[in-house]
Amino acid sequence: MIPRLLVATPLHPDLPVTLNREEERYLLKVLRLDAGAPVVLLDGTGGEWPGEVAAVRPRVLIHLSGHRPVARESPLAITLVAGLARSAPMEWVIQKAVELGVATVVPLVTRRSVSRPDARQAANKLERWQRIAREAVEQCGRTRLPLIHPPVAWPELPPLLPGGPRLLFWEEARENGGLGRLPAPGPTLTLLTGPEGGLDPAEVAAARDGLGFVTVGLGPRILRAETAAITVLAMAQTLWGDLA
Repeated sequence: MIPRLLVATPLHPDLPVTLNREEERYLLKVLRLDAGAPVVLLDGTGGEWPGEVAAVRPRVLIHLSGHRPVARESPLAITLVAGLARSAPMEWVIQKAVELGVATVVPLVTRRSVSRPDARQAANKLERWQRIAREAVEQCGRTRLPLIHPPVAWPELPPLLPGGPRLLFWEEARENGGLGRLPAPGPTLTLLTGPEGGLDPAEVAAARDGLGFVTVGLGPRILRAETAAITVLAMAQTLWGDLA
């Protein structure tokens, strides 16, 4: 399998590419590529760029052979609002959500969130989440980099929500049925799941009454926060996206 590398530099067909130090380290130390090795570059804006490592000293230089307009993005632009979980489960959600084709991830600090980062911790988390998202894009074949937001509180959420249906998954909404009863959402969809401990009933009421969310059940079992986030994303992509 030819290595894929998401780079920070905008790519053009007639210009050789030089990498930054972090990208060079990954190419030489992790992938162990040498001059003459094929590589596929991405700049996160769509399509991919096949090329070849032309030199590795004194700096890595890559020659591109053109642009390949492949389309591997979901036709359904999903915004996943995930109740902020602890570090490892949240990182797992970010990684798997990118693999499943999410367009945007919004980590939401809720009343029962265990993790409550300050500004410095939030910046560090965002940097790590963005790195995880880049690596997931490289691995899974996507050509666009999804948007990962820093942790936000409820008052900061409304301007981040796109148009289209908004579904809130709550363990106490079993009587409402699951996704199968709902009509196709159109091109955009927002999914909201809770943190460890679930969403507070007052938060559910505020999201439903003030932000237009519809509560949806997830069956008879109570899922972990990270399981619920990935399950609803996979279900939506299967019903209305590209996981058919």
